[in-house]
Amino acid sequence: MKNFIKENWFKVGLLAILVISVAGAFYWYEWRPRGIKIHCTYSGVERVKENRGNVLDYEFLYKKCLRENGL
Repeated sequence: MKNFIKENWFKVGLLAILVISVAGAFYWYEWRPRGIKIHCTYSGVERVKENRGNVLDYEFLYKKCLRENGL
């Protein structure tokens, strides 16, 4: 195994960088927005229930939450 890494250190490093970049892109474009949308949905519903609001209040609060969290 040590011989393999010594002979192919550049390929191993390049592969590691590629894997880290793909994982980072997946987090940034898929996982993070999904989490923010889930959070904003629940917080919007809870606030509307507390204040006995209507659908327009929920939509406003949902969009406001998305903007505050960077979407």
